[in-house]
Amino acid sequence: AVVSTQSTGIRFESKLVKQVKNIKFLCVEITESLSWDLQINKVVSRVNRSIGSLYRMRGSLPSQLRLQVYSALIQSYVSYGISVWGCGGDINKLFPIFKAQKNALRCLFQLKRRYGSYARAGTKRSFTDHHLLT
Repeated sequence: AVVSTQSTGIRFESKLVKQVKNIKFLCVEITESLSWDLQINKVVSRVNRSIGSLYRMRGSLPSQLRLQVYSALIQSYVSYGISVWGCGGDINKLFPIFKAQKNALRCLFQLKRRYGSYARAGTKRSFTDHHLLT
């Protein structure tokens, strides 16, 4: 891809290339600053929409099938293109994705939120028990 600036007027095959703020390429949102905030927000939005589907089917799915549904509806969105956008500098920017993954696990495996000193025990154990990547 060729990126132009207003001042230089870059041409590709004799045509002036238009500068844009962001572009979608292979379903990955790329901004001119490579901040990846748009991509992260898009992934969180997709995962959150999938949680609704998980909620409707969670009671009727056996445990092994739940993992396959998680892989199809959640993990596929999270892992697609992560080698490009997942290392965008600040690891804290990825926290909303992790939070959405935790919500999906809570929904799918009917885990209760824990408070106090046991706050991390709820989903952390599910991630390790089911060998899920975060």
